[in-house]
Amino acid sequence: MLTGNHCVCRCKADTTAGPCNPLSGMRSFFSRSTGRYDVWCRGRGSSGGNAPPGGFTLLEVLVSIVIFAIVLTAIYTTFNTTTSHSAAIDGSLGDHAMGLSCLNRMSIDLQSLYVTAEELYRKPGFTDPPDPFRFLAAADTIGGTSFPRLEFASQAHLASTAGVPRRGIALITYHVTAAADGGFILRRGDRIIPEGPETDPLRNPILCEGLRGLSFVLYDDENDAYDVWDSDSDDVGHATPTAVRIRIEIDASPKPIQLETLIRLPVQRSKKT
Repeated sequence: MLTGNHCVCRCKADTTAGPCNPLSGMRSFFSRSTGRYDVWCRGRGSSGGNAPPGGFTLLEVLVSIVIFAIVLTAIYTTFNTTTSHSAAIDGSLGDHAMGLSCLNRMSIDLQSLYVTAEELYRKPGFTDPPDPFRFLAAADTIGGTSFPRLEFASQAHLASTAGVPRRGIALITYHVTAAADGGFILRRGDRIIPEGPETDPLRNPILCEGLRGLSFVLYDDENDAYDVWDSDSDDVGHATPTAVRIRIEIDASPKPIQLETLIRLPVQRSKKT
């Protein structure tokens, strides 16, 4: 039996006692068979049974687990918030790019406007067909909501089906249809004048999805503004507008996107007196 400095241990036959550690109450023994200090014994002043020095109590382990869980929760919350914000920003940028592309397409079409020249234009009679190159802005009701429709002749024809001429003067139509999710879609019709086949409005190419608002403001040569226009009508003197202001509103997160542009038309037919 070895005692001293509060260390009490029984030595094995082939061991030699080493010094006792007064702080931990542990004594090491040198084993002659293994050639190393490999036996530990806890003294009377320590708590617990035979255990290696430097261990953790159950309370310390539990505290460490709680701290680790709190850190993981904070990291996850930060990551989830950052990911959500990033997805919202990406979606907003995509909607903004879609809106700009829509306005750019409209600008190209309108800047290629074609109208019947003043010396060739004849006012249509009551039973006559309308001018094939007339400029028309009217209103449609879609799902209980009023949206404008714009029709005009343009040289910016885009062939989308086989057998349709790739060049020519086309009747361009901007119109709104209802979407399956209850929203609205802006579409672009494109038909060669006069022999182009009629197209299904619901199959016309999509210019903009998630549409919340659309407006066309048309200006005459005196800068007066109009919401509707018919170049075959006496109301505007059978003239065509000099400029078109387009406003669109797209449903996006975190708030709707509003875009606007003013397009000066390259040609214009003045009022007939």
